[in-house]
Amino acid sequence: MRAPRAAGLLLLLAACGPAAAPPPSAAPASPRTLSSVLAAEPEEFDFGRVLPGRPLQKQFTLRNLGRAPLTIASVTTDCGCLVVGDYARQLGPGAATTLTLVLHTPEQPGRVLRNVVVRTAAPHEESLGLRLRATVVAEGASSG
Repeated sequence: MRAPRAAGLLLLLAACGPAAAPPPSAAPASPRTLSSVLAAEPEEFDFGRVLPGRPLQKQFTLRNLGRAPLTIASVTTDCGCLVVGDYARQLGPGAATTLTLVLHTPEQPGRVLRNVVVRTAAPHEESLGLRLRATVVAEGASSG
């Protein structure tokens, strides 16, 4: 008696057609998710009121937030008054490096805004902008 039941079940399954493909468990990861992602902390810094002709130093943390290794191709500034210190050129996933910038303030009082661009060697040529600000005051001016 069991044989006819099994045969009937097979006929019923065959009549329903081929089994549907199982739904994907997750959407495929985008290339951006798997690639390197550069972030900086802070992205901007204001030294406030400063004296003329002085070197001012600020450290930025550059971090790879992606899942792939990251290569820093270059760090460029918009002024010869801004000196870039040493930093790691290769960052693994989650790794960070310290980027030190030294701003030499001008002799003339006034506002200073300097830009730095950090470029990666990623296929999408990611870049990140950093800013330094300061207000140069005359040597005898109050610091209030």
